[in-house]
Amino acid sequence: MDDRCSRCSSDLSGVAPAARFCPNCGVRLSDARQLVITRIDPTPTTAVVRGYASAMFRLGFHYETRHNDDEAVRCYGKASRLGHSSAEARMIDIPVAARADVPGDT
Repeated sequence: MDDRCSRCSSDLSGVAPAARFCPNCGVRLSDARQLVITRIDPTPTTAVVRGYASAMFRLGFHYETRHNDDEAVRCYGKASRLGHSSAEARMIDIPVAARADVPGDT
């Protein structure tokens, strides 16, 4: 792996392997230096995560019963990403649920 920036030739040996841009000039680093993102097991493993997933599901249900489908989908999406299976099932019933997996939705 090359430890020099292709644009400014600055030394990248001290830059974290996860860095995506040169700290000196801002050019995008090669794919070889980019962080490989692995999918984390979405199954909740702690009581806190299970509780948060359940709370997001209940909040989504609250929004859905008050006809605020956008917020319901957002909450159900968070709950389903945390492993709440009922939230996944509820999202299927909402017509706007196709927008729940929009990148950047946190």
